Amino acid sequence: MFRKLFFVFCLFIVPCMGFAFSTISGEPLGKSKEALHFDLGYPDVSFLYDTGYEADANLGLKLRLGYGPLSHINKKECVNDEHCQADVWFFLGARYIKELRHKGKLHLALKLEPGFMLVAKDAKGAGFMLSPGIIFAIPLKEPVIINFGFNAPFHIYFYKDGVFAGIPVAFTAGSEIKVDTQMNITIQLEAGPSVGIAEGSDTSVYILFKIGMGIGL
Repeated sequence: MFRKLFFVFCLFIVPCMGFAFSTISGEPLGKSKEALHFDLGYPDVSFLYDTGYEADANLGLKLRLGYGPLSHINKKECVNDEHCQADVWFFLGARYIKELRHKGKLHLALKLEPGFMLVAKDAKGAGFMLSPGIIFAIPLKEPVIINFGFNAPFHIYFYKDGVFAGIPVAFTAGSEIKVDTQMNITIQLEAGPSVGIAEGSDTSVYILFKIGMGIGL
């Protein structure tokens, strides 16, 4: 019964709703408009306060609290220790979205997330992160947007044993689903190779998977 009701909802009700705003698909909010976005998953939870900086650009404040390794963030300290736990890390920075092209249903946008980070536990240190990326977004039906692209959450930090740099290059995919005029559900996935530059580091895999909620203000 539940499956039948869900099918009816998706087939008849969902296509009738329009998209009021977007928080992860690279579409601009519109000048002076605001939105919030919360998400959780692996390797962190995050909060975004987003604003329509210009008609074709968003500028927001982003906070992230990580409890899993961000690429090689603890690779050097754990390379010979089976019991080494993932480091805790904190990120505070900005998120800038610039729409580069809008032709038909296709949106193309540039994303930047520069900011500062602190690392706790085994690899205590401080540094910065710069996450340039490209987002392609396509509305399937009015309340559903899919997005894909590339992200490179480059990070460098200084700790007791020296300097560490992580260079992940990830393919990204996600979806944004409208459930109300002022609320969206979001799903994000990023995966790709990562190179760590420090003694004892090597190539590994960068993975991010998160589910969140966007709220229009």
